[in-house]
Amino acid sequence: MIPFSFAHTADLHLGTPFQGISGASEAVQKKLTAATYRAFENIVSYALENKVDFMLVAGDIFNSTDRSLHAQLVFLQGMKRLDQAGIPVYIAHGNHDPLDGWSAALDWPGNTHLFGGKAVEREVFIKESRATAEILGISFSRRDITDNLAILFPAPTAGLFSIGLLHCNVGATGYENYAPCGLQDLLVSGLDYWALGHVHTRACLHEGRPLVAYPGNPQGLHAKETGARGFLHVSVDEDGDASPRFIPSDSVRWTQIALSIDGMTRDEDLQEAQKQALEGIRQENGERPTICRLALKGRGPLHANLARANYIRDMLQNCREAEEQEETFVWVEEIEDQTRPSLDRSALLAQGDFTGELLRLIDDTVAREEGWAELTEALKPVYQEAKLCKLLEPLEEEDLKEICGLAETICLDRLLQGVGDAD
Repeated sequence: MIPFSFAHTADLHLGTPFQGISGASEAVQKKLTAATYRAFENIVSYALENKVDFMLVAGDIFNSTDRSLHAQLVFLQGMKRLDQAGIPVYIAHGNHDPLDGWSAALDWPGNTHLFGGKAVEREVFIKESRATAEILGISFSRRDITDNLAILFPAPTAGLFSIGLLHCNVGATGYENYAPCGLQDLLVSGLDYWALGHVHTRACLHEGRPLVAYPGNPQGLHAKETGARGFLHVSVDEDGDASPRFIPSDSVRWTQIALSIDGMTRDEDLQEAQKQALEGIRQENGERPTICRLALKGRGPLHANLARANYIRDMLQNCREAEEQEETFVWVEEIEDQTRPSLDRSALLAQGDFTGELLRLIDDTVAREEGWAELTEALKPVYQEAKLCKLLEPLEEEDLKEICGLAETICLDRLLQGVGDAD
């Protein structure tokens, strides 16, 4: 087999605004607005510079069926750049950009191959005048595809490296269950590589043959999509063995950090620690701007100050003002106060008064498996509120633990008068 390589990307979501961002300066907002476009351009530039043989796009190029004209023009320009270099692009649409969505009347270059939505189609990649690989793919004809599309893929062609291109949900991923299938459906297909899309977290579901991979999204879109985001550069050797390599493409990176107030006695100590933490993030991410969520943890006398009205707001404002003029800014999206008062919890726990009884109740609830079910049941009315249910995400056990810790802190602050005049 002639060795070759390809870029595997998915979930570009071109033009998608960042979630949870407010109060950003014009300069910061400009970079955030352009982030998904810059990430896509980074992928195209890498493909050109490294001379990949072709590119695979596994769905959700755009963020909605009513895709913007600007997003389509940016994507078209990328296709034209790749076409000029002779790099074919194979595209299977997903639930966010199904075939029945609006599309501008644009002339796509000859390198762009769009898979239809009625049946699995086949494209053959030719290198050095020899058929080298086949790409089998199918697009979403409409948004809500709940059928298993993976089982529709035909047997591979002998002598060719066979790739399945599909936007789907494999197993229990926590993502919406579009085109659901099991991993076994992919393993028994006989294909060599499954180029998947839909799940925004990078994952290799199976190594060897077939290699089954989600590249993740090339640009994080909200606070839970932290860390490096990008695509896969897959090299296939003479024996047909595929080796994927992750390539970062995000133009803005999301991160979450924790800062402990343990041992701090002055507000200036906290400000200096926060400054050093943000500078550390800047150095780690190089020339890439960052959106940061900062969690304050630990126990100490500074907890009382943090609980004062507007303290966190002012701290956030100071952080942002210091970063507004930075080219590689670290924009603090939110500061969460998870600190606790400076106290001897063990001594309070041993007391026979109401405070001791409260702490014992909290510990008992957290320790018992039934306790989590009781908490979930107690919160059910909140999720049944019509206006709230659409805004709230399901709570995991870690979320419930955090809620219990916060509730304990608020109760102790009130009971022990730890918040002073913050009321």
